[in-house]
Amino acid sequence: MMVGGFRIEITFAEDGFQTLSQAKGPADFRSGNVLIWSREPMQRLDAQSAIIGRLFMGADRPGTLECTGPALADDKGRRLLRDYWGGYVFIHRGRDGVARVFRDPSGALPCYVKREADRVIMAGDITDLASPGSGRVDLDEVARVLSSGDARGRRTCIEGIDELVAGECLVVSNGALAIESWWTPWDHVGPRAGATFEDLAEDLRTTVQSAVGAWARSYPG
Repeated sequence: MMVGGFRIEITFAEDGFQTLSQAKGPADFRSGNVLIWSREPMQRLDAQSAIIGRLFMGADRPGTLECTGPALADDKGRRLLRDYWGGYVFIHRGRDGVARVFRDPSGALPCYVKREADRVIMAGDITDLASPGSGRVDLDEVARVLSSGDARGRRTCIEGIDELVAGECLVVSNGALAIESWWTPWDHVGPRAGATFEDLAEDLRTTVQSAVGAWARSYPG
């Protein structure tokens, strides 16, 4: 079907969508001009919404959504940031035709983006968007990466292919693309009033244990 874990295609016009797509085989999810193929776990929330990846509730419970797609769509998917965590990509197509693709703040699931004349394509593996030999190297970005250590931006080193940064939402409307920042670490960096160093260390230990346990239970055996 494809190289990598998933492929999302959003066309700017619905005519001839399936014949133009380079993906092979029937889509696992379709809502209007939005199609998804996935080898990752995928949960269909409703006729307009889906989640690719793994989702957890609260501290460590595996992610079975207690709210449906419409409930999430009331806040354009932002409820995920309040009540859930994990490694996922959330896709929603509104009744107004606006499509939103949100990559969770952890960045555990990669999401690369390529715009073509009639569509935008997203994939979990960059080689699904740029086969060996077909992409042009972005030498300016290569130089920046080599000179700046671990600093990463939205650009990859392949021309025409960007990365959706963790915590960002790609909005596709009438052929126009926009990026919205839904999450920033600066909203979570204040010291807890009255907490000692030992209290904070215990909180960190509990959080790490819960997170590791939740992920471990996602891979039985």
